Amino acid sequence: MVSTALNQNTTDMTGTRDGSYGVALSYDLPMGLSFGVAYNQADVKDGSMTINNAQNTMNYTAKSTVVGAKFEADKFYVAATYSDIKDRFLDVVGKNIYFSKAKGYELYASYQLTDMFKIEGGYNHLTGDNADGAKSNSEVKALPVAVVFTQGPVQLSATYEYQKSKQMDLKV
Repeated sequence: MVSTALNQNTTDMTGTRDGSYGVALSYDLPMGLSFGVAYNQADVKDGSMTINNAQNTMNYTAKSTVVGAKFEADKFYVAATYSDIKDRFLDVVGKNIYFSKAKGYELYASYQLTDMFKIEGGYNHLTGDNADGAKSNSEVKALPVAVVFTQGPVQLSATYEYQKSKQMDLKV
């Protein structure tokens, strides 16, 4: 468990991964519908980080569970995932932020316009809790839109992403 306040001034995180594992399972139905689930756990010992120029140590077990579904038919592709995350450092808007608990979901869709052009878009949403279990005001929302050009083995894309995030104010 973390022993001090973590905020966006957290830098220089190190630690020893004591052990980790991950499992995943997916099932494809013949009509283009697929379901999947994944679980990952990592034990970190002697974790060290610099917070506001002070050195802090911690041990923790990071866990992630993800459930997803996709549907693919002709030129359409649609997918959705839901994640439940515990004791993780996540890269949020370029900052390494600690979440004792976080929940997120992602939606994605694409349409193949021609053999060479595809448009795609999505929506990401992540909210996190403080280490004491209290709801924080941390929230990230992202809406990416892209155009993809494919010619043989070459793929070029242009992406625009609108992002709206609330201030990270995580205290433990």
